[in-house]
Amino acid sequence: MDSVGMGTEFRGIECKTFDKKSGATVNLSSYLGWRGSEKYPKLLIIAKLNKNKSKHKILKRHWDLSADVEEITHVKYIPDNSHIVDHDPTLYGRTIRTRADEEGFQGIREEIEDANRNSKKPIKLFYPGFQLRTKKMRLYLKIRKGDLDLLEDAPQEIKNYLEEKLVGSKLSLIKDYGDRGPSGTYDQSMIEWEEENGYFVSPLRKERALGRLLIEFNDGVEHSLPEAEGEVWKHGRKMYWTGEGFEEIVNHYLNIDLTSHHMPGIDFGDGNLHQIRTLIPNISPEMFDVEDDRIGILKVEILGAILQNLGLSLKDNYWSTGSTVTLDGLLAVHGGLQGQSSEEKTKEGTLKAILELVGEEYDSETDFVENGSTVTRYALMKMLRGIENLS
Repeated sequence: MDSVGMGTEFRGIECKTFDKKSGATVNLSSYLGWRGSEKYPKLLIIAKLNKNKSKHKILKRHWDLSADVEEITHVKYIPDNSHIVDHDPTLYGRTIRTRADEEGFQGIREEIEDANRNSKKPIKLFYPGFQLRTKKMRLYLKIRKGDLDLLEDAPQEIKNYLEEKLVGSKLSLIKDYGDRGPSGTYDQSMIEWEEENGYFVSPLRKERALGRLLIEFNDGVEHSLPEAEGEVWKHGRKMYWTGEGFEEIVNHYLNIDLTSHHMPGIDFGDGNLHQIRTLIPNISPEMFDVEDDRIGILKVEILGAILQNLGLSLKDNYWSTGSTVTLDGLLAVHGGLQGQSSEEKTKEGTLKAILELVGEEYDSETDFVENGSTVTRYALMKMLRGIENLS
């Protein structure tokens, strides 16, 4: 699939992880996380983790002990719910009201299977089991890894950035049982001690240590969460806590906050629309290579964002298919900043003046191409960054 541009808007981000034993599908969030216009458009970030798990099953599952980020396999743009298989819109409500031991249980499971079988759309329905306390059925979504290519790509710049920053990072837990038991890195010996001493069942289940999350970034820098000393990480008792750990790494590098409250299907975002370009806080010349085939489109998007920040509109004479950003366009930006037109008569001179006004430094090697008198995307991004820092 073709990718969308950096100026495309999104409302939130969902992160999903898998490991080598996860099978052919990626389990997405609950059906509720993909229901309603307030969830779209969104980005879907999928990563492969190299997990270290408990050697034997506890409560019928192997529990996470630690993990490395092995690969960012996909970053997808989801504009709406059109990729979900066709189904009766009342299915979700009927599913969550039905107990697994009730008469209608089997009929709903068959309806889910029929919807998946009769639709070629890539995102399928699935029943992951029932809630232990209420025995009410649940409805989730999944997609085959091979079908992810049917979804639209997010900009390659975002995937490149995440790969550079995240791949090779390590996740571990640090737990301290004090006088009761072991302390240190959560490993096989510690989880065995927890099981032997009854910390996976009542009444001690809620006393099982949460611990602190330790992230070792791929540049060797270590970071412990929560940042406040003495506090504990709220996900430390979960079976597959490395998924939440991965979100913490993403949170460190993307310019977007984790959701302030639990919202199925949205791990990051405040519910408002933002341009994808705002996710990357620190831009680099390599990321906005002037040789990119999509340079014309992206430059116009960036120029439009610059003008919007200044309360101005993009006009036809501000850009062209040849040089992309014209002298008139630069003069408009300068006038929006200074309140008067620049005395400069050249594009390079006007560019230097604008960057100086917004607190950015001009670099002749990355900001301007003399052959063709071309302003680079990198220079425009610096311009945009400077203007946003002023506001």
